[in-house]
Amino acid sequence: MASYGYTDARFDAFMPEPGVDYAGNRISRTPKHKVVLSPSYDLPLGDRGELRFAVDYRYESHIYDDNSNTGPEQRPATNFLDGRIVYSAPSDKLALSLWGKNLTDELTRTYQGTFLGANFGAYNPPRTFGLTLSLKM
Repeated sequence: MASYGYTDARFDAFMPEPGVDYAGNRISRTPKHKVVLSPSYDLPLGDRGELRFAVDYRYESHIYDDNSNTGPEQRPATNFLDGRIVYSAPSDKLALSLWGKNLTDELTRTYQGTFLGANFGAYNPPRTFGLTLSLKM
């Protein structure tokens, strides 16, 4: 699976207050480029089930968190890499998944804004690993 998105969203006219003109600025929280690649490989194990190896890569270009397109309300481009190995039993009633998210331990803000002169922000989760067991009855 692969996808690419291109968005050149800019204000034709936008004056949030007298004397402030954001015409031509990029719309906040909108990356110009977004890429997603999700290759996977299935390894049949005969009557013992199947193994799936999968990777997910996501890229987002520079983002402004504020319509002014200035100040600290900017996020640099990000690259995220997730991966998983999934064992599926032959009956398809049992699956065991070993997974990792944010494998490169990328740190970026997922939100930033200003309230009463103070900057607030939230960050993405760090590198995480897990094991998921799925049962279908």
